[in-house]
Amino acid sequence: MRELLLISLGGRQYGIWKEAILSVRDIHALHRIPLSPLRIAGIMIDDGKTVILGDLSACIGYEATASIDQGCILLMSDGAKVTGFVASGELRTQPVSSGMLFPLPDYLKTPVIDTCAVHEGISIPIINISELYSRGLKTGKEASGYSRGIVTQPRDLSGAERIRFVAVAGERYAVPAADTDEKAVRPGPVTPLPNM
Repeated sequence: MRELLLISLGGRQYGIWKEAILSVRDIHALHRIPLSPLRIAGIMIDDGKTVILGDLSACIGYEATASIDQGCILLMSDGAKVTGFVASGELRTQPVSSGMLFPLPDYLKTPVIDTCAVHEGISIPIINISELYSRGLKTGKEASGYSRGIVTQPRDLSGAERIRFVAVAGERYAVPAADTDEKAVRPGPVTPLPNM
């Protein structure tokens, strides 16, 4: 049986495979750096080396954690380089058998979350922390690939007879009017998924 580390992010429970983590440290080792990108929680000193720590919540698509009074630091290693993620709240462990694991459907899968465990009838998305770590090292851009914003690609609207303007998160976007319904409808209850 494998063990999951259970954490709460965005008010929901997530899991990380325990064997993917080098060590767990106390949150009080975290030093915040003013004006750092949102996905960077801060730094810590480990064996005389500076370790960069990502805000796990922000890295998977939730709001950055404003302040962390209770939580932990999850350290990982990539050869000689050590880095980690800061998770707020209580950290628990849960044994998981292979019968409790289910792949997410293709339309919900992301490179970072592609499996879930079911424990006592509750679905627990499993964060592929190694993939998240790898992607974080490859990008130097602020929250690249992990923001809640819409990823847009330029689109030629010259052939559109009419366009509609839509405001999303304070930004204005244009879409061909033919692609939209005439009347606007307020959405009902929505369950957000990170990176969707």
